[in-house]
Amino acid sequence: MHLIFCTKYGHEPLYEKILHSRQQKTEFHLENQNIVFTVKLIMTINGEALSIIAYNDGPTATVHLIMNQIVAPTTRNNYNNYNISFLLWLYDDDGLREELLIDWFVEGMHEKKRMDDDGGVHKAAKRMKQRAYCLEIIQKIEQNGNNCPIILSKLTFELFSHYVTTKRNNDGALMSPSSYGGLRAALMDIYRAAGYKMDEEFRRKLAQFMGGIKRQVVQEQIKNG
Repeated sequence: MHLIFCTKYGHEPLYEKILHSRQQKTEFHLENQNIVFTVKLIMTINGEALSIIAYNDGPTATVHLIMNQIVAPTTRNNYNNYNISFLLWLYDDDGLREELLIDWFVEGMHEKKRMDDDGGVHKAAKRMKQRAYCLEIIQKIEQNGNNCPIILSKLTFELFSHYVTTKRNNDGALMSPSSYGGLRAALMDIYRAAGYKMDEEFRRKLAQFMGGIKRQVVQEQIKNG
């Protein structure tokens, strides 16, 4: 539980957002995150709210860090890279960006894209700022934090399986079975971190699809010697 004490004069944007919402639970944008706070107490003098005490229900930073140790550092790094690529793919498609990505994340990506573009052709091609931002957000995903950049309730098997089929080596050949398995495992890690249960039909179809694409890789390798 993270206590927040905001005053009209010391935290005016936060104060105004909570005050004007007039709701027990309040969502607002803070430090590139969308965080849900529960208002506990509004202190008033002569009818004017001067300070607000609220708290965040999510786990502490220490608990979040421990929970992320469920996988080895090397595996965690691979998951992050896979998920960064997926986020960039979603962002680059106008329709998918609007349908599947949270507004505050899109706004942040727009800002980072401008910074990459201002850095010259090299930085624009590498998308360094955008990648760094994606990594930052991925690492902050937590249960009950309402800070997953992907709207998981709208993510479908059809979309993700299509994304997987676009992933190939630089020579156009299929990637290794472990690489395709990594894409699936990385997605599952986002669901785990966000505390969101994947639809059983999605899970079943994805398992079947991954088994098929791995066999396809083996067949291509045999064919090409």
